[in-house]
Amino acid sequence: MVSSRVQTGSRCPRWERNHFLGDVVMLPSTKRRFAEVSLRSRLARAAAVTVFVVAPAALVAGTSSTSLAASHAAHSSHRNKNDIDGDGIPNKIDRDVDGDGILNGADNDVDGDGISNGADSDVDGDRVANGKDSDVDGDGLHNGSDPDVDGDGVANGADRDIDGDGAPNGSNGEKDIDGDGIKDGKDSDVDGDGIANGADRDVNGDGVANGSDRDVDGDGLPNGVKKEKDIDGDGIPNSVDSDEDGDGVANGVDDDTDGDGASNSHDKDDDGNGVDDEREHHHSTPSSTSSPTPSSSTPAPSTTVAGPAPLRTLR
Repeated sequence: MVSSRVQTGSRCPRWERNHFLGDVVMLPSTKRRFAEVSLRSRLARAAAVTVFVVAPAALVAGTSSTSLAASHAAHSSHRNKNDIDGDGIPNKIDRDVDGDGILNGADNDVDGDGISNGADSDVDGDRVANGKDSDVDGDGLHNGSDPDVDGDGVANGADRDIDGDGAPNGSNGEKDIDGDGIKDGKDSDVDGDGIANGADRDVNGDGVANGSDRDVDGDGLPNGVKKEKDIDGDGIPNSVDSDEDGDGVANGVDDDTDGDGASNSHDKDDDGNGVDDEREHHHSTPSSTSSPTPSSSTPAPSTTVAGPAPLRTLR
């Protein structure tokens, strides 16, 4: 907050200075002078800037406190979210997002919003939520190669919420535990601790060793249970969903059943269940060499086997 006291007169000394939110400045004035407040770009880091103009009883003709206050309206509630520190470098590539002289990787509050990294849903202030950000803490290291993805000072291997998205590692709401952009089901290092899943004693980084963890891969399902695909996310598994891709066109009529952008005529897996159509067709079609099953109305052929002829008596 910046406060200025306005006096009437013909001379106007100009005051310029960078201030953070919370600074209060009362400008000196005389009976024949008034002061003007000028806000510089770095003031933009404050969440809101309010300029108060207090006018004395006697004002120059044609000038009012209202018009003076209005002249500063452009500065009110100002914050450039794409460049928090106003240094001309966008947050996404700025190594010191909040301009406090501490590089993002070592800063406990990267975006300078007063919320520590560990509790901030958007650590680097780039307007991309942590769970969807490829570089959560804005330190220039991609999450997949960052030893401390959310920049909270806790190494991934010991962090219960590696990507700082609010969903604990291994919880049902977590689909990409280490926030590296690779879904856990296809990630060779699910918790991003630098140890491949096959050699990692705690694959999902939830603090429970694999041998004691009922959900090692953190997919929300007990070990050994595979989640059936649900392409449109309507809660109905593809195998029983009459409209798999949720486009309003029934599967039998839909030219792109699984909604993957490839028409069924060119799609090797029409229903998107992970099994090629040819393989499914082969297993569902009876073999041409198999014997037909006799109907109930047709008598079955006799299975009696003739025995040897009786011996003849010699005379």
